[in-house]
Amino acid sequence: MNIYLDIDGVLRGAASPVEDVANFLNYVIDNYPDSTYWLTTHCR
Repeated sequence: MNIYLDIDGVLRGAASPVEDVANFLNYVIDNYPDSTYWLTTHCR
């Protein structure tokens, strides 16, 4: 399973509260470190 996180407009702009986002990111990174990918238009 791959997990793709869209940070432009979702995590960076619309997600709230901050504690929930931090908990979600910690869970994903801790449990799926080799299959988590960041999606952004700011880099290739």
